[in-house]
Formats: sequence, C-alpha cells, structure tokens
Amino acid sequence: MSDKDMATFQKNLEKVGVKNISRYYLYNFPGTGRGLQTKQEIKKDEVILTVPKSLLWSVDSALAHPILGRHIKDMSGNSRLSVDDTLSVFLLYVKLKGDSKATLSDEESIRYQHIQHLPTSYNSSVFFSEDDLEIGCGSELVSYTKALRAQIQNDYDIIADYFRNLDVQIPTRNQ
Repeated sequence: MSDKDMATFQKNLEKVGVKNISRYYLYNFPGTGRGLQTKQEIKKDEVILTVPKSLLWSVDSALAHPILGRHIKDMSGNSRLSVDDTLSVFLLYVKLKGDSKATLSDEESIRYQHIQHLPTSYNSSVFFSEDDLEIGCGSELVSYTKALRAQIQNDYDIIADYFRNLDVQIPTRNQ
C-alpha cells in the first residue's frame, strides 16, 4: 500500500470513530510480515488503538449486516456455519460488492478498503502446490494439510449450495 493510500485509509478510519490510527503506519516486519508500527513511544497504560465494535470483523457484525445477516442466521440455525465460515462469507460478500462497484454503506466502504490492504499471498501449507507438499511426504504436515483442504472444500460446498438457492442478489465481479 502506498503512503497516499494509507493516509486516505487512516482519514476514513478516523471519520468512522477509529482513534489513534494516525500514530501508526504499515510496516513489513522481517520474519513475521506486515503489521502496524508506531511512530512514537507507547507509554505504560496508554490506549494504543480504539476501534468501534461495529467495525470489527466478527460474527456479531456479520449477523448485524442488513442483507447478509439474515442468511447467515439461517445457515447458522442449522449449525452448518462455523465462525471461520461466517467471517469468510462476510469478507467475500464485502469484497465482491466493492469489486462490482455497487454502492457501499460507510461501514462497507471501510471494510472494503481494509480488504484491499490485506496480503495477497500466504505461506500456509494449504496454498502449497502438490509437488511442494509431497516434499514432506510421511510427515504430519502433509496429512494435516490434506485434511484441512478437504474441510475447506466441504465448507465451500455447503456455503455455495446455500447461496445458489437464494433469491437474493449477491454481487459478482461482472456486475
């Protein structure tokens, strides 16, 4: 993210009630990746950052969404939607709505900006190619990764089947 993009994002966050965000900047930490680094010393007992609860990526925020919330409640009522699945659906909905250039609420706009600043690649074994994964043949990592991939596919199938049967407009990249 450019300094200009970060400055715009910080100003928008301040407008919706995030406090102290201007005291930080994005930084790529060696060995651990991207995070926030402070521009000044933090004193003992000082509030570091304040984010309104409504802006947190949480199940409660997903359930409170005016369109998506009722569908998540419906799926969760059948005990089919985990916390991870709920947040994945929420993230994907906001991303697709923003990508489609649909009108976003202020909250969705902030969430969409946040999504734009998330890393685009990860080093988790779930994302390894089959050839790379087979280097660890016989290790627990391989069996764990294959089980996790199967769970992700199962979760995806459940969610995709649910949304295919809805009579609701879900944004797509082509809208």
